[in-house]
Amino acid sequence: MNGKSKNLTTQIDKLFKKNNMKSIKTRYRYKDACYRFCIWLGENTNIKKFKNIKVKHIYMYVEYMRSIDYAPGTIKLELSAIRFFYNLAEGKNIIPTNKKLNLEKRITRGTKRAWSQEEIERAIALAKEMGRIDVVKAILLSFKFGCRLEEAVVLTNYQVKEAILSGFLYLENTKGKNPREVEVKVQDREILKYILANAKSSERIFIGIGDKTHMVKRSIQNWITNHREKFQEIDRIDRNSARKMLEKDRKSAPKVNLTMHGNRHTFAQLSFIEASEKYIESEAKRKVSEELGHHRTEVTNIYLK
Repeated sequence: MNGKSKNLTTQIDKLFKKNNMKSIKTRYRYKDACYRFCIWLGENTNIKKFKNIKVKHIYMYVEYMRSIDYAPGTIKLELSAIRFFYNLAEGKNIIPTNKKLNLEKRITRGTKRAWSQEEIERAIALAKEMGRIDVVKAILLSFKFGCRLEEAVVLTNYQVKEAILSGFLYLENTKGKNPREVEVKVQDREILKYILANAKSSERIFIGIGDKTHMVKRSIQNWITNHREKFQEIDRIDRNSARKMLEKDRKSAPKVNLTMHGNRHTFAQLSFIEASEKYIESEAKRKVSEELGHHRTEVTNIYLK
């Protein structure tokens, strides 16, 4: 986080402390979302006061969120947070509505996002062929340990070393700031050793000297978007086509184009199958939910469909 971003997040902290509207859970969720926006503002604009953000910055940020494949529902939640704190800051501009921003309807439910084993293997082979070991590491961390991309790119070498020794990967820079542990199976320790051996620097798995976290993350996601036609199954379709299909038939289950986040779906489904061999269904779902970092059954069900 650079100085401009730090200055903006400090302003959010002050607004947060003065406000008691909304539930405490919602306020914290909104604050985290505004932190993400402030970091982006600091890295991409010269804005010094949160109340001075302009309409163009909202459009730019929406495009950025789309570029890193935020789901429509997530984009809307981030914007709700920005609107909330912008009003608290007594900003003078009118932030565009979701309709004006041309935000798509959420289609999370009903689509199949998980990667197949064959798709994972083809993607890893292509990434290695192209020298994109960063992509390989990201796919493995998502598929094997359920890491979000933003959680993976900030991993330290120390965290991975500890995971190899202890059998648990501790994730602390997580969405919603809810740290969690993911079990490292014996057979998966070699994967962590591979990831550690290919660390970008002596301290970070993905970040080298001069690298910016958001640019590393965007580069990985762009690689998936630009090359997925080479490794995904031919029956996958884009989100707009899936949306139209679901509007006609809610029982259909279209397979949408691969994103890095889809590997969390694969992780969840494989973890649930394994947990179901040991526990009753409700307990198996609870275990998967904890490893995903959601702690909500209704969200876990989306991953397990």
